[in-house]
Amino acid sequence: MIRKVLKSISEFFIKIDREYDEYPPKPLKKEEVPPESILSTGEIAEITIPQFDEKKSTVSIDKWLIKVGDIVQYGDIIVEVSTDKVTMEFEAFYTGKVVYLLPCQENVPVGTVICKIEGI
Repeated sequence: MIRKVLKSISEFFIKIDREYDEYPPKPLKKEEVPPESILSTGEIAEITIPQFDEKKSTVSIDKWLIKVGDIVQYGDIIVEVSTDKVTMEFEAFYTGKVVYLLPCQENVPVGTVICKIEGI
């Protein structure tokens, strides 16, 4: 009985190990990245605060997970923002070098440029 239980536990962990064999996950292949997210060398893309709902016109930038000079990939989590109801993470929509970050602060209006990424 004990041998049978140990065998099933062992099989369980082998299965889990195979499922998470590629952690952290591999970056997206170039063909999986949307064409509009690929910047030309020197091209600068701006990331702005989107409109979350009709009632809320500002957000707080709580924490940057990157810094100026970092190279980010499409899909990387770059910042945590919050409203009075929810905290969210934003992904990078472009691959490139971070050249500008708006400092962490409260009451950032919708549409404000919070980050600039330069194509490399």
